[in-house]
Amino acid sequence: MRALLASLLCFVFLQAQVFALHGGPGAGSTAAVVGTYGGLLIPTSDTPVTSGTTTTTTTTTSSNSLGLFTLSVPQTGLATGTLQIFSSGRTFTGTITGIGDPTKLEIRGILDASFTYSLTLVTSGTSSTVTTVSVTASAKGTIDAFVATGATEATAAISSLTGTANLDIDQGLVNSDGTPVITEKLTFDVDGIKQSETASTTTITAGG
Repeated sequence: MRALLASLLCFVFLQAQVFALHGGPGAGSTAAVVGTYGGLLIPTSDTPVTSGTTTTTTTTTSSNSLGLFTLSVPQTGLATGTLQIFSSGRTFTGTITGIGDPTKLEIRGILDASFTYSLTLVTSGTSSTVTTVSVTASAKGTIDAFVATGATEATAAISSLTGTANLDIDQGLVNSDGTPVITEKLTFDVDGIKQSETASTTTITAGG
């Protein structure tokens, strides 16, 4: 009888170990990443930065900036969302495209926004001329955030989204090697929350 009981216990332990191996890293965490998020991009402190070009000097102006975003993370495929960045009197509108990693509870993505304005140029000489030019400034960068389940409201757990985001701003000019002339660098802390356990349908328009 004891021999039979010992054999049964060995079988149970073996099955439990095999089940654990099949689960792998992050097993059961897919649902923790999937969902619809919303939040803020909160500016960090300013630090002067030199761009390395004689055309202009790059400086950070994060303290006079604020970002809003929504992000839908499906179980399969790319995560998509919308983005608005206010910075120094300008409002950049665009998109987020990324991917959710259930094994690390991490969401990484690309930020792409733009702001179009009119620039008036006055040429002096024998006869002054005024020319109005349309300029599109671009704000491009990345977001790297992690999902964490913390406090609960009633019986539902509240999942937060924290991390960092960075944006490079250019005014449409390029250096001699074809790279954009970066005039500003914005750095943010991500402060978001999961608003729904399901991924919403987000319509993305190319070019923001």
